[in-house]
Amino acid sequence: MKMKLIMLMCIYIFFTNLLCNDMESIMESGNKKKQIAGYIQMLSPIRFGNDLKRGDRVVYCYKTEGNNESIHSLEVYSKDDKNMVILEEFEGNAVYIRLDNKTKEVTEIWGTDEFGENQTIDVLSKNELSTFENEINDMFATADSFLQISGSFYLEAQTVKKQVGLNSRITTIDVKMDFAKTNIPVELSEEVAKDNELILSSDVPKMLPLIPVALSNFNKSSILKQYDYGFVENNVLELRSFKK
Repeated sequence: MKMKLIMLMCIYIFFTNLLCNDMESIMESGNKKKQIAGYIQMLSPIRFGNDLKRGDRVVYCYKTEGNNESIHSLEVYSKDDKNMVILEEFEGNAVYIRLDNKTKEVTEIWGTDEFGENQTIDVLSKNELSTFENEINDMFATADSFLQISGSFYLEAQTVKKQVGLNSRITTIDVKMDFAKTNIPVELSEEVAKDNELILSSDVPKMLPLIPVALSNFNKSSILKQYDYGFVENNVLELRSFKK
């Protein structure tokens, strides 16, 4: 039984990484565009805050070795009484997402790829989106039913101060995993805790990067949807600056 749990945990981590790696080709044509539309639409309710204003902006830096700094940024490009447009920029791509202010329903996706070519991604119909969401949920369900991961996350009550840039000091709060509520083997707990590192803050506008934050923390959807906290840091990205 213990070996089965270890194998399931490895599969769970592998599948999450596989999903994220697949997103690197976000502007490619064909069926992948439907997959990207599905991810953007499915994750929109947990990515964006309720109090965003035009001009709000977050800039993140990837934790990579060497001197080559890679930036991932999101900005409220425009907003009216009904809709807002989010601009997400990363690795030379610019993705514009139009969504409803209240429901966070995505109605339009367009942008430019790393070569400067204009791209459009058709949004999925409600039936298509429902089918897509069911498929993704089913992929995680088997492993989670054994490992009990999704119900193990909680917000750490103790908050700490973190310096962001030269002039900003924010209060942060950690999303922790209660391993006592899971079936995760002890020998994998350190690796799992590292992979699930997530630091949030109410001082930061809530605009979660699609690939390295929202998708990779899909198992924390209930917390991310419930709290209007912006993203600060995980094992991939860290906040460089923000405007609110």
